[in-house]
Amino acid sequence: MGTDQTAQLVQTALVMILVVSALLSRRLAWRQVLRMALAWLAIFALLLFAVAQRDQLVSAVHGLSARMGLAEQQASADGREVVLRRATDGHFWAEARINDRPLRMMIDSGASITAISEQARLQLGLTSQSGFGAFVETANGPVKVDRLRLRELAVEQIVARDLAAVTSPNFGNTNVLGMNFLDGLQSWTVSGDRMTLRP
Repeated sequence: MGTDQTAQLVQTALVMILVVSALLSRRLAWRQVLRMALAWLAIFALLLFAVAQRDQLVSAVHGLSARMGLAEQQASADGREVVLRRATDGHFWAEARINDRPLRMMIDSGASITAISEQARLQLGLTSQSGFGAFVETANGPVKVDRLRLRELAVEQIVARDLAAVTSPNFGNTNVLGMNFLDGLQSWTVSGDRMTLRP
């Protein structure tokens, strides 16, 4: 058992102790205490299930919102374009897949290269290339980065293969689709709150 799992187990045990002690301090009948404890247990089980199945749940929610016309990202019926709706933060976000694993990425035409956060790199099992790192200029100044090669990056039916990318712990949790992805498209346009990508 790893350190993270042990900490999570201790945290869960402490929460359970807190709940049980709160119920006992109210001096309720045992039958009522048992009912409440089972209800809390069901809530925790549901939360654990949701965390364990988050990728499938997110995928289902995106599918449902796409059918209702509410999705931030939709592929055209003929497969000739992908339309992104501007998010409330003012940016365009793409639900990408790297090596067939999901990753939400901000589209940034001011970034010359695609950038993957260190956290996402580890989750996706990507290995940075050995050798000397490089520096890229960001809004916060120069950042030391390691280079990556993405075997496949897809946004709906648009697929880029062997795409160059960079990674750095200094990127925080933001993942960026840069110009090296956009340059591979036939065209991309922004009109109002919509961005259209054409492969």
